[in-house]
Amino acid sequence: MQRALREAGCARLELGQDRASIAALEAQVAVLARSAQWSRDRAQVENLFGRYMTLHNAFRDPEIIPLWARKGTPDLRAQYSNNGIYTDWDTIVAYHAQRPNPPGKLIYHFLASPIIEVAEDGQTAKGMWLMSGLESGLTTPEAAQGAPAFMYAKNVEIDGKKAWMHTAFAKYGVD
Repeated sequence: MQRALREAGCARLELGQDRASIAALEAQVAVLARSAQWSRDRAQVENLFGRYMTLHNAFRDPEIIPLWARKGTPDLRAQYSNNGIYTDWDTIVAYHAQRPNPPGKLIYHFLASPIIEVAEDGQTAKGMWLMSGLESGLTTPEAAQGAPAFMYAKNVEIDGKKAWMHTAFAKYGVD
């Protein structure tokens, strides 16, 4: 064992020898342990948001609801494109409960450039992602009247329905 330590460049510490060196090593271990925990915390935040986006793309909204903060969390907020800003748990859950999934609708959003900051105490985190992707589907003319023109292909109708097709770009954040 001592030979392996010597070959690795480690000096053998005799009992009572250089307590300052031992304290310095203990401090380094503590810093490394905090850094490793920070990395795990950051990865959990990134995975959580990646799971949200994957479920969103697959119209698996009932599985998204448990990913949200608990009911009663202060300052809860979500904004969904032209659908508005939701400022409490009940309205956010209601959005996911009613999100339409008509036949032929395609959503593919992908995330990039995550910026995730975990607080020093590891209790909170903030993050931001850029998202781009595409969306397409068919919408009845009545439903299309209230939506912005950019969401539809110009002069394209299939079986009397407007072709819903656009590129999506967004900034997502969690706090």
